[in-house]
Amino acid sequence: MEHTFHRDIARLFGEPFPRCLSPFGLAGGELHPKETNCATSTCCPYPFADVDQDGDVDQEDYGALQVCYTGTGGGILAGCQCLDSDGDDDIDGADLLSFKACVSGSNIPAIPPPAGCKP
Repeated sequence: MEHTFHRDIARLFGEPFPRCLSPFGLAGGELHPKETNCATSTCCPYPFADVDQDGDVDQEDYGALQVCYTGTGGGILAGCQCLDSDGDDDIDGADLLSFKACVSGSNIPAIPPPAGCKP
């Protein structure tokens, strides 16, 4: 899956895109656009909290986080691995705090990410 809109905007700010995970959901580091192969990796949006990949982090993205929320030790539901911002195999309060740091608001670009956001 290509993410050309976000990739092109990220390039403007010198940011790597997308953050890719291994097929097993383990952190695989950041791959720059030329090296990214989303056919064999799970490619997460940049920043991670822009779940619907519309360029902002807003209420719609928060709705996705609510669906994925499992709590500490609760595992990760299918399709939710990109919201595991701390890589501890659950979507919990720590991930919610990371998400909140990335909120930009509806139609307010999230690239570059807000201060305090760890994309």
